[in-house]
Amino acid sequence: MPNSDKREKILNAAEDIISEKGLGSSNISEIAAKAGVNEAVIYQFFTNKHDLLFSIVSERMKEVLEELDDHLQGIRDAENRLSKLIWLNLRYNDTHRSYFRLLFLECLSSMDFYKSEAYSRIRRYSGFLQKILSEEKLE
Repeated sequence: MPNSDKREKILNAAEDIISEKGLGSSNISEIAAKAGVNEAVIYQFFTNKHDLLFSIVSERMKEVLEELDDHLQGIRDAENRLSKLIWLNLRYNDTHRSYFRLLFLECLSSMDFYKSEAYSRIRRYSGFLQKILSEEKLE
């Protein structure tokens, strides 16, 4: 199995387990079993559970940003861009409930989160919103 497939299986297993049990009650062996890999394989990709958690959020936010880029292409009106951003956000919330549980219940309470790639991606998403809102004021 290619490394990217292993990594994705680990991320998906961790997302399920951590969103259900919380970070503190989850363990690497449980995540490894669900992903169908040896525990040592997890440590080839992630340094610890926090790194794994932040990587989940980072990957999901990467998906959101790519989708947002695609959906905002060709929409020039700030009000329509804002409506599309809100719609995409609500749809992603609805279809990825575990992601938002992880973000709001696990990540935002960790000071280490604010130094992670995941947080940088969230700031980029916020930048989309700020840009659209500043466009709205100009019109």
